[in-house]
Amino acid sequence: MSEARFASPSVAPIATLVRGAFEHALRARLSALAAHGGAVTGYIAGFSDFDFVVFTHGALTVADTLAIQLMTRDFDASPFGYLQLSRTVDIDDPAERREGLIDDAYVLFHGTLPDDWSFHSTQTAPTRRSARMCGSSWSGRTTSPHRRSSTSPP
Repeated sequence: MSEARFASPSVAPIATLVRGAFEHALRARLSALAAHGGAVTGYIAGFSDFDFVVFTHGALTVADTLAIQLMTRDFDASPFGYLQLSRTVDIDDPAERREGLIDDAYVLFHGTLPDDWSFHSTQTAPTRRSARMCGSSWSGRTTSPHRRSSTSPP
């Protein structure tokens, strides 16, 4: 497994702010934080999100998420448009899926990944074509949240 670098030096301060909020809220329950997506591969300033995965000992509780929200609500996420917690992984849950992230396309900015973690390779990572074949929302058939279907109540 090999780790990449942030897409630009301006990403590191965002990672530091996120890490601080999660360390404060979760304390010893925080195992790792990994950034992926535009923070690593490149982003459009003000539009892209800062994607990250949090690895914890135990599931996040409502109290955890409220504490994190209180600490991050006033963050200036620039150069990103917003923060995006894309996944939580409870490393103490044996039923938790132990794969994700693309090798060479993530940055670990706190802790270490679980020993049994496996990566998607660039050859096996989901693509728009494979997602379309699975009926994913990537198929382009997304519905606007403001549009009603013929069966929606008025």
